[in-house]
Amino acid sequence: ESGVIFKFDPNSKAYTDVADLVDGTGTYPYGSLYLATNGLMYGMTSSGGANESGVLFSYNPNGNSYNVLTNLTDATGDHPFGSVIQTTDGNLYGLTSYGGANNVGTLFQFTIETSTYTDKVDLSMATGASTNGTLLQALDGNIYGATTHGGLNGAGVIFQYNPQTNTYTDEYDFNYLDGFFPEFGN
Repeated sequence: ESGVIFKFDPNSKAYTDVADLVDGTGTYPYGSLYLATNGLMYGMTSSGGANESGVLFSYNPNGNSYNVLTNLTDATGDHPFGSVIQTTDGNLYGLTSYGGANNVGTLFQFTIETSTYTDKVDLSMATGASTNGTLLQALDGNIYGATTHGGLNGAGVIFQYNPQTNTYTDEYDFNYLDGFFPEFGN
C-alpha cells in the first residue's frame, strides 16, 4: 500500500480505511480530496497508475468506490503534488509538476460530463515552471496559482489563467528579495 482513503467519524472516533491505493491504480497522494457538486470526491496521486506517472481519480463515498479517471502521462503532465478544484464552469482544474511539452508541468482541465482530460497550458521556464500547489478561482472568474521555478528570475511566478479565453499570464515574478520557490497549501 502506498496511501489510503479513509473516513473518520468525529462523534464515535471511528477510523475506517475505505480504499487502499496500490501501484496499478495510483500511489502517493499529496493533495486533498475535493468534493464536487455531483457528490463525488476527486483527487490525484503523484505516482502509480498505468504509466507510473500518477492518476486523476474519483471516489464515491456513498458507494465506497474508487475509480481511475485518467492515467497521467509525460506528454500531457505527470507527477502532481497538489489538489484539483472545481470551477464555476463545472470542470475540474489542476496542476502537474512534470511532463508536458517542456517537461516542467501543465495546467489541465478535466470535463466531468465527458470524462475528458485536456492539457490546457504547458508550463515553461520563461513563464513559470513546476508546482507543488493547488489552484484557486477568484471572484473575477480567473484561476490563479504559483510555480516553484521559472519566470524572469527563476524563482517562480504567480500566474493567472482565464478559462474562457484559454489565456495564461505570468502576473508576478518572484525575485529572491520578496520570496522565492513558493508552494501553495493543499
